[in-house]
Amino acid sequence: MTATRASLALAMLVGAVPVTASAAVGPGPDSTVVRNGKNRVSLSISPNHGGLVDNTFTVRWTQGARRVHGTVRAVFTMQEMAMPSLRLALRRGSDGVYRGTGRMLTMPGRWEIRLQLRERGPPTEVAVVDHVTLGFD
Repeated sequence: MTATRASLALAMLVGAVPVTASAAVGPGPDSTVVRNGKNRVSLSISPNHGGLVDNTFTVRWTQGARRVHGTVRAVFTMQEMAMPSLRLALRRGSDGVYRGTGRMLTMPGRWEIRLQLRERGPPTEVAVVDHVTLGFD
């Protein structure tokens, strides 16, 4: 049986100045929250397994007390290998939570996940680095 060990490091990007926070989570379903100014973004990944496994990515994005109403997409880039980035559009549910499911973490290694919010004006981004390693229990 395989198990995933994951560690998430976060950076909220505002203009050219990143404000960083970090968290270590895993194995299994992972979640983390980053705050910067009025933005609060939570990301959950389940089951957070690498390989040809469907993972569900859940994002709650608020600005102050207001939930955002724009479009959110995730861009996945394998940092240790030259390969094209993968993109996943997250759909907004009636509860204001964005969700998307797909085989995005296709191999073990360090993945950068950029969550992009487009509402009005330039997009706002959150960068997450997810370290996915497959092992045996």
